[in-house]
Amino acid sequence: MPTIFSLSTITFWQAAGILALSKILFSGGHWSRQWQSDRRHKFWHRRFEEKWGNISDEKKEHFAQQMDEKFGKKQAEE
Repeated sequence: MPTIFSLSTITFWQAAGILALSKILFSGGHWSRQWQSDRRHKFWHRRFEEKWGNISDEKKEHFAQQMDEKFGKKQAEE
C-alpha cells in the first residue's frame, strides 16, 4: 500500500497499537460483554425464583414428572 498510495510505512509497534485500539473500539472489549452476560443471568435467575416460589407443590411435582419423562428416558437410552 505504501507504493500504491504514496504512504509512509509504519513500524511493528505502530501496527500493534492500531490493532489493539481497533479491537477495543470495535469489539466493545471482553469485560463489558462479561458484565452484560452476568447481569442478564442474574435477571433471569431472579425472575425464575420468583415464579417458582409462587407455584403450588402439586404443580412443581407435575413439572418434575414431565421433565423426567421428557429427558430421563433419553439419558437412560444413551
